[in-house]
Amino acid sequence: MLKKILILFVLISLNSTFIFCQNLVPNSSFEDTIKCPDWWGQINFAKYWYSSSPSATPDYFNSCNENDFSVPNNICGFSYAKDGKAYAGILTYYYTYNKREFIQVPLINLLIKDNNYKVTFYIKFMERSMYATNSIGCLLTKQPKILTDSFMYFNPQVNYLDTILDDTANWVKFEGVFIAKGNEKYLSIGNFIPDGMLSISLVKPNAIESVAAYYIDDVSLINLSPDTIDTTDTTNLVQFFNVYPSLANELFYLDYSNIEINKTHFLLFDVCGRKVREIYLSVPKAKQSVDVSNLESGMYFYSLQIDGGVKQKGKIVVIK
Repeated sequence: MLKKILILFVLISLNSTFIFCQNLVPNSSFEDTIKCPDWWGQINFAKYWYSSSPSATPDYFNSCNENDFSVPNNICGFSYAKDGKAYAGILTYYYTYNKREFIQVPLINLLIKDNNYKVTFYIKFMERSMYATNSIGCLLTKQPKILTDSFMYFNPQVNYLDTILDDTANWVKFEGVFIAKGNEKYLSIGNFIPDGMLSISLVKPNAIESVAAYYIDDVSLINLSPDTIDTTDTTNLVQFFNVYPSLANELFYLDYSNIEINKTHFLLFDVCGRKVREIYLSVPKAKQSVDVSNLESGMYFYSLQIDGGVKQKGKIVVIK
């Protein structure tokens, strides 16, 4: 499971203007094409994207041409896009030496210091690959980084280092939450772990390439933090009504065993303001669980309303 970096969230209310759902990654699913790809190493044909190293050759696949670099049929295998009709391709391991590829893109806006961001992208193992590895990561930097073919000593904000990634049938989702240092402008995706620390599996001994390579698609970076903090007084029930734990996996709990509650609604919203849960609390002096097992990882905001008036607000974080 993806290791998420979750650091110190601020307390937020639903009245705040926190609708930060804009994806900061331009051309996030590689649809915007400067030119149809027809050879290796043409990631720069996907608008805004480029290789982080002059000598590396990350690839671009698009259905705009029926050739070796089309979608879904191409020289590296068969795969429909996760979203749309295009995707990128990178090498994360090379058999003979510490070689890999990184793709990079400038963000739409600079990241805001101390704000929480969620990065998400999808990968799929290429059928052409002989080997599979267990690492993929995302690095955010203030300046464009030249990440050479060989491993570079950068610590990505979000990094996966777990089971071998060898699924050629399904797009695998990776995501992580991190806190920005401020003014980060460039996003890079690749394998930041040296070969000596990797788990490497020989998956297809008769494959064409002695590499581990992956398709990349549907990249997003979203601000989870508010631009303002609501200072509305919510102390009426704060000392009586407990919502816990603040980091939840499958369940969290509403504990209102110390007070009489009537005509109370518990509302839960995602970061885009969409209501994902509504519970009518009619039993006084009770404790109730809230199932969040089918919600995606991220920050959620709750509001407790009694007789139509908001009495308590706060946030929880769902971790999968």
